[in-house]
Amino acid sequence: MAGPPRGRSPGARTRARLTPTQQDLRKYARLFQRLASGAGDSVSTDEFGTVFRRSGLPPHVLPQILGLVGAQSGRGGGDGRVDFAQFVGAMHLIRSCLAGQPLPAELPSELSASLHALPAGDPPARVA
Repeated sequence: MAGPPRGRSPGARTRARLTPTQQDLRKYARLFQRLASGAGDSVSTDEFGTVFRRSGLPPHVLPQILGLVGAQSGRGGGDGRVDFAQFVGAMHLIRSCLAGQPLPAELPSELSASLHALPAGDPPARVA
C-alpha cells in the first residue's frame, strides 16, 4: 500500500486543499478580470452563474456556494454582485466539490481567513 508522497505528512495534502494556492489565485484573478471588465471590482451573480454552469455541478449547489461566501443572489436580499474574495472562495469551493469533497455546512475558518487576507483595492491586479 502506498503511503503519502515523500516529504509530506498524511494530513499535509488535506490542509493544502483548504485554501487556494498562489497558482489558483492567479488563475481566479485572470478569470475575474475578464468577467468584471467594465464593472470594476465585482461581477454579477448571473455572470458567475455562467462560470458555475461550466463546472458541471448540479444547479442547486450554486445558491449554496454563494451563500457560503456571502454573495447571495439579488433575489435573496443581496446586491447580486460577487467581489474578488467571494469569487475566489466560490471558485475554490467549486474546485473542491469537483475533487470529490462535500460542500461544507459553513465556510471553513482556514478558507475564510485566507479570503480576508487577500489584498484590498484592486486585488486581481495585485494577485495576477
